[in-house]
Amino acid sequence: METILRHSLRLISIGTLCFTLLTCQSEKKDNKQHETQKEIIMDNKAVIQHYVNAFNSGDLDGLRSLFSPDALVYGVLGWGKVDEVMPIWKLLVNALHMQLKIEDMVAEGDVVAVRYIESGKSLAPFFDKPATGNSYELVAMEWFIIKNGKIERRWGARDAASQSKQLGWDQPATKADVESITN
Repeated sequence: METILRHSLRLISIGTLCFTLLTCQSEKKDNKQHETQKEIIMDNKAVIQHYVNAFNSGDLDGLRSLFSPDALVYGVLGWGKVDEVMPIWKLLVNALHMQLKIEDMVAEGDVVAVRYIESGKSLAPFFDKPATGNSYELVAMEWFIIKNGKIERRWGARDAASQSKQLGWDQPATKADVESITN
């Protein structure tokens, strides 16, 4: 009887030890996955910080390099591949000296959402709008999908009506304005 009891206690001890080891391994695996997920999120946020820095410094080649070859960019007035929207971004940088300041950035998995304060000054004609020398400041928001360190999709919305008013223009740029330089 005593032998059976000792044998049972050993089995219970071995079972407890195995359970503890498996639980620890599972926790290590979960922690490793959690750390990997945190790293991905931090890397994706860094891509967006580079995006903002490229815009703010007028580095359009650097900006282009952050996008995957088949990336799509969506805006209020339409969408297209990166090469199709580059002329618009060039106008924003050169004519309006656009600057972005990150107010909030959140990320989960491959998605990063950003709220900016966009500011600038009308230094040269913008589409058919004259240079006014006026400054502007508005809220802009963008939603990104990032895969393998490159922007795959970007959706953006900005308060163009407020921009037009601050810059002294009758109306914001129209879809026809955009199509005039992208087609």
